[in-house]
Amino acid sequence: MRKENPENSFSDVTEFLKFTLLSLKANESTPADPMTDDGAKATKGAGPRREERRAECRDFLEKWRIDCWLKNHRDEVWGPEVLLSDKVLTKLAATASLQTTEDIRDEVEGWWLWEVYAQEVLDGLKAIDARFEAVKAAKEADRLEQQRIERERRAAIASAERQRMLEEKERKRILKEAAAQEAKRQKEVKRQREEVKRQKEEQREEAKRQRDEAKQQKEEAKRQREEAKRQREEAKRQREEAKRQREEAKRQREGERAEAEAGRQRRTRRKTTTHKPHLIHPHLLDHALRSPCTV
Repeated sequence: MRKENPENSFSDVTEFLKFTLLSLKANESTPADPMTDDGAKATKGAGPRREERRAECRDFLEKWRIDCWLKNHRDEVWGPEVLLSDKVLTKLAATASLQTTEDIRDEVEGWWLWEVYAQEVLDGLKAIDARFEAVKAAKEADRLEQQRIERERRAAIASAERQRMLEEKERKRILKEAAAQEAKRQKEVKRQREEVKRQKEEQREEAKRQRDEAKQQKEEAKRQREEAKRQREEAKRQREEAKRQREEAKRQREGERAEAEAGRQRRTRRKTTTHKPHLIHPHLLDHALRSPCTV
């Protein structure tokens, strides 16, 4: 440990007391600023850091405060909280809009060593911001990629759904056409069956008509045969009647001839008997009268 000079020690104590008074005066005279949930004032521009980034910035500043004090001010009578007060640390950790030393000069009050360490603190905070921005950009890129994949997936689903709907529409159209063709075929089959049935009915009617006509023809032929038979019998009867009439006429003629002959013979006999009665025997005369006359 280095040897202290009493004059230097007195000077350091004086500076420490002066800084403490200035800090108290600044805390009393600084008007209330709109603060974030951890005590940091909300600023324009990049806005306040939040959650994990703010916590990491706070851890960096607390570590930097201790490391810087140990490296450069460990022999001073004031501690790390004087090097960087909790209020200033909280504002630096929470406010991302502080990008230059001029920003710290204008917006951060109560940091008496800002000209010495502002750029070093900003570099550390910017490194954290850059790392978080890279992570954020990667997350954003991943989110955009996921959105793109999701859009493509939804587009593929929509395309598949449209294709499915088109296929369903085509399938329904094909089924409708098939149903119409089947109905047409069934109608044609029904018509053909009805036509076959009608033809069979006509054939049965024609066969029945032909059977009836054949029956009528048979009955007519039978009637004709009976009529012919009747006519033959009538002709036979007429022939027999004619034969009988001829025979009757013959008998009449024969009787007439016989009577004529008998009359002639009687006349002759009378003449003979009148002139020569002894020449005609009575028995012969009687036989001549009884015998038929022949022509």
